[in-house]
Amino acid sequence: MFCGKTLDTSVESQAGQLRFPVFSLCNPDSVIIDYSLAVTKMLIAGGTGFLGSWLSRYLASKGYKVTVLARHNSLSWRLGSEFGGDVVALHETQWPDFILKNKFEVFVSCDWAGVEGAERNNPLQGENIKRITDCLDAFVKSNGRQFVGVGSQAEYGNPNHQISENSECAPTTLYGVAKLDTCRRTQSMLSGTGVNWSWARIFSTYGPLDTGNWLLNSAIDSFRENRIMAVTPCEQLWSYLYASDAARALGEIALSEKSQGIYNVGHPLAPPLRDTLVLLHQLMRTESKLDIGAIPYREDQVMVLQPDVTRLQNLGWVPEVTIEEGLLKTAIWRNAELVDDPFSQFSLPVLN
Repeated sequence: MFCGKTLDTSVESQAGQLRFPVFSLCNPDSVIIDYSLAVTKMLIAGGTGFLGSWLSRYLASKGYKVTVLARHNSLSWRLGSEFGGDVVALHETQWPDFILKNKFEVFVSCDWAGVEGAERNNPLQGENIKRITDCLDAFVKSNGRQFVGVGSQAEYGNPNHQISENSECAPTTLYGVAKLDTCRRTQSMLSGTGVNWSWARIFSTYGPLDTGNWLLNSAIDSFRENRIMAVTPCEQLWSYLYASDAARALGEIALSEKSQGIYNVGHPLAPPLRDTLVLLHQLMRTESKLDIGAIPYREDQVMVLQPDVTRLQNLGWVPEVTIEEGLLKTAIWRNAELVDDPFSQFSLPVLN
């Protein structure tokens, strides 16, 4: 009820509601009331990638109408044949027109070219900025309401202490520089538009559907094949967040009535990396050798990667998957075996 009358939102929700605060004109003593905006259309750009696919499946499982926007040559296997949303594959130059014509309430930008380590100082990193800002401009013109950009802990650089959203940003790679530039540009673009802006800085994540050549994946493959896994002394304090928990975090940011600004997305605990690798080795019951200390640290080695996630926790999010459970599920999946999808009654797509 609003001044004794029911507000007509003009759209009916079959899924859930995104709540925005508005001023009450009827009661001068009240500053803010809750106004529920029915969310019927959500756009996930880059929703066929690792985290994007987890987020897309999570939101679809909650009943939201999800559209995944992917490149024309993108493979959608991570979404699975039972995915309850739509997948639209277009050349990137066509994305803004598609957004303008289809009018989405929520836009989550997971898309990024050049995530792998070998590509992080490629000058092509800058091309991501124009694509995302062009899409955001179309989203604003189409009267969108909520934007969530997916950034990275690389925006902070190597501070080597627990990182809060207020920590100084001093990126050391072109990847981090481009992410930070996109963060600042999108925030500036939305200032005064009425479109809510949030930015999720992702720390280390892992889990099924990730095919990247990262440390945990490399260790799993070495242990499975009984090969020697040579690593540094592994004294680093390192946070690892399982993929389903990362998806729920992004979903919370996209749909909470309280979300706004920058959020660190990662596990609040950061045990020594050595402990994580030893645990993985034990869980896999392998005969391979974990050779700790065989490789020296890099000169720019990060020794602490631990996010302060207080702001995210204030939205009601907490991680649910233990490191033991997450590592075991990831190892099973990388062995091309079935792993239950926590967001459906089906199994996760199998690694081919």
